[in-house]
Amino acid sequence: MKSKLITDPRVRWLRRMARRAGLTALFRRLFTSADYELRFHDAIKQAIHEGDTAWDVGANRGHYACKFSDWVGDNGKVFAFEPSAENASVLRHASAARPNIRVLELALGREPSTWSLVQGADTEGATTRLIPADATAPGNAIQVTSVDALVFVDELPPPQIMKIDTEGFEAEVVEGMLRLLSTNPPRFIGIEVHFAILEQRGEEGAPARIESVLLGAGYSLEWCDASHLLAFREEHAVSR
Repeated sequence: MKSKLITDPRVRWLRRMARRAGLTALFRRLFTSADYELRFHDAIKQAIHEGDTAWDVGANRGHYACKFSDWVGDNGKVFAFEPSAENASVLRHASAARPNIRVLELALGREPSTWSLVQGADTEGATTRLIPADATAPGNAIQVTSVDALVFVDELPPPQIMKIDTEGFEAEVVEGMLRLLSTNPPRFIGIEVHFAILEQRGEEGAPARIESVLLGAGYSLEWCDASHLLAFREEHAVSR
């Protein structure tokens, strides 16, 4: 799907009206293919190489981190970032027999800062997300760092592959990796963009900002459905 279609203001308006009218399912039928999750999965699988370093940002309970572990093989590395202690505990258990996975109980964003964590009410913890720091609930405080800080200060190995699924915090993650994008850009980045949460945050322009940053860094972009953005370098384009 053309990169600018999903973030076109008219399409964003249509999506917002469909959501408010309870017609989200109709919007999905118009803009999402039935196999969209498989397409996202397959695009990552085709881009990843044995021996790669893969970062799973917003790893939740390890669905993709464990797949990455298999795909990069014994010579590869997987860094799984999950700020929720509850989710990270399940993730550690799921990856215990996979020595190439390292779990980091961290949230990534634009810059070092403090936010609050709201644990998702769903049984899988998938809707866990960050909100502005709440002084009335200090036990929920989460320290946020950036991709650039991890790579250029903490000297974590830079990724060839990234998956970002951070429940409305995806623009901050991308904007916190500008140095990496200019010096050692990942071969492929797959991002789940949460339009409804971004609207609630007053960040309706965030998806277009993500596109702008990635296009400026030399990526080709494709929306494989109404929520998943694929970014890949021209020289490493994958055939779908």
